[in-house]
Amino acid sequence: MTEKEWSSIRWSKWIVVGGACIASSAAIWWYMRKQSRNAVSGSKSGVRPTASVAPCPMLFPGMQSSQEIKDKGNEYFKQCSYRKAAEAFTEAINLCPPEYKNHLAVCYQNRAAAYDRMGDPEQSIIDCTKALELDPLYFKAVVRRAKAYLSLSKPEQALDDLTYAFVMNPDASESLKMDVDSAVALAAANLVEHVKNTRESIPVRDELVLLWRSSYVNDPILHDLKEESLSVSPYHQALEAIRQRHYEEVIPLVENDLVVQQSDPNQLNITNILRDYILQARFALMKENVLSLKERLAAFDSMWNTLNEDSRREMINKRFRSMYHILLAAWKILEHCGDIESEFHHAVEIDQTNVDIYLGAALLLSENGQLQEAIDYLDQLNKIDPAHHLVKHMKANCTMALKASVGDVGGAMACMTKVDQLLQMNRNADPILYLITGRLYYAAQNKELAKASFKKAAEGIPDYAAPMFYLAMVEAEEMEGSPNQMAVLESKMKMCLEREKANPDALAILAKIAFQRQQLDEALHLYEQCIEVCPVHTNEASLLPAVTDYVQIRSLRKAVEALRQTTASPNDAPYSGVR
Repeated sequence: MTEKEWSSIRWSKWIVVGGACIASSAAIWWYMRKQSRNAVSGSKSGVRPTASVAPCPMLFPGMQSSQEIKDKGNEYFKQCSYRKAAEAFTEAINLCPPEYKNHLAVCYQNRAAAYDRMGDPEQSIIDCTKALELDPLYFKAVVRRAKAYLSLSKPEQALDDLTYAFVMNPDASESLKMDVDSAVALAAANLVEHVKNTRESIPVRDELVLLWRSSYVNDPILHDLKEESLSVSPYHQALEAIRQRHYEEVIPLVENDLVVQQSDPNQLNITNILRDYILQARFALMKENVLSLKERLAAFDSMWNTLNEDSRREMINKRFRSMYHILLAAWKILEHCGDIESEFHHAVEIDQTNVDIYLGAALLLSENGQLQEAIDYLDQLNKIDPAHHLVKHMKANCTMALKASVGDVGGAMACMTKVDQLLQMNRNADPILYLITGRLYYAAQNKELAKASFKKAAEGIPDYAAPMFYLAMVEAEEMEGSPNQMAVLESKMKMCLEREKANPDALAILAKIAFQRQQLDEALHLYEQCIEVCPVHTNEASLLPAVTDYVQIRSLRKAVEALRQTTASPNDAPYSGVR
């Protein structure tokens, strides 16, 4: 790979520890241009002549007066006398017979222009809307209303109008592009904020459970998970649900266990109660349920405060308390509270030789984009346990991402070589390592190494969707130009969804495929499903591409349908797709 190619790589923080979405923004603008040219026909520009260019063969007295007053208003406008211009256009509107719709539309649009110059976008929108009611294909009125919506921070309405204008007249693409880009960015940001504020939780991802189970060596819950038990307690049922990948059952089952544990105040097993709160908190974090996470951690803290000093020094309780601080740091990251470092310090003070603390801190910091801080904790872990199964790989991965993020191409390439050497030396490496490293290779455009890593991951965890997804992406790129490329990729994405129904990555790819096939309704439906399950608190960058595509396709769908209705004759057949 050349240095120039490396410099073009965009490194996202999700690639380090397993963020949820790989999908990048589709070339929506190109697709819009392509499809909009098909959506309008019969006219070179796709715009029906309006009153501004269509002369009236005969003028009635009222119409003649209206025309003269309108011309006077135009002169006032040229002289920057916008209030007088607006008054003249108002008089022209009042004098115009109602059957002269095109002329009326021009008067309303001209008055809207005057209101724009007077700093009154609300009134401009009202007049543009009246103009469009009279002449639905009035390009200038659509664009003016869009700009007014943008000035009022109403990007969704602005994008609808700009897309309609573009579909109406594709030749205007360059003149509209800057406003479209602004509207898309603002509309996408608004939707992301809406998702943040209204969505309670998402389904637990396979990748997150795999990362948890593969990373920690001192977690008492994971020790229980590895051992078969004849117990039928709700807690052990929750463990079985994890083994069976029925993750949505875990929190309710543990809640039942807490009821059992606390049913007799005189027989409380505090350790089991602490364990239950930690397990619930971990799954609440995986579900991005910020409120539930906070409540579970608060309940843990209240129970911890009932322990005497001897109980607090018991190793298993120390394990749970130190993990409490790691999870509290995660909550602070989600809530943008800052001061997460203090939680890591508390965890270390409680359980200094627990390698899980240092790894947990490194994982959270790398997810948060604090790569150097993550490396520092990995260095501390390495001092405690140089033979730890993840430490060298994770440090190399973090260093590689850090080097690339600051433009150190040579350093990043050296790290890639080191990562590959580590995997070559450790043939029995955990499959999650191959998955994480494969994503790094894929982001670095080294498809050969990425494919080899994803194959190893798929061999180690054959029932999981993640390796299949990434392997399918690499193989699809190898099929570039093949007529079967899209069909093969679609088939594999559907197989991913069979293994993990709420896989946002697969949903996003299927949405893109539907869009390329001009199936706008299907694309919107798939993107809605993707947005519903895609992480936002832990990895906003993974949601933004899907949201960006979605808001554009949503406006495109409205625009094509509106244009169809406007131009359709009464005898047109029912609409069944994009023309």
